[in-house]
Amino acid sequence: MPTNPMEFQTAIPEYLTCMAQAQLDVPGQFIENIANLSTSCGQIKTALTFIGQSCDYSLESAFETLSATAGTILPVNLTSILGSLNVANMCADTCKPASVDGAMSLATKLWVSLMATFSLAMYSANI
Repeated sequence: MPTNPMEFQTAIPEYLTCMAQAQLDVPGQFIENIANLSTSCGQIKTALTFIGQSCDYSLESAFETLSATAGTILPVNLTSILGSLNVANMCADTCKPASVDGAMSLATKLWVSLMATFSLAMYSANI
């Protein structure tokens, strides 16, 4: 964990990028630690939907909106640290499109279809 405030300028964006690449949400405790907000990715996505926004909404704007609603104050340097990151960078799993979450990919469907066809052909040949 960085101890020098300047290290946070790179550590937070690097962590968020890593979590996004792994398609993971950051823990609620992380959000609370950096933004003084007790919330989760699911709650953030619900709030965004309520105000007509999506996961491509800037993280800075999302935190500003949430902190205004909660009556909290964001750390002074947080907006400069977040830069151009959006909510999807922090909540990659929650922000996945519904068609990706829990659904088979086209390649998997094709593979299952081919295997089923092959198995049926093998079964028919043995009858």
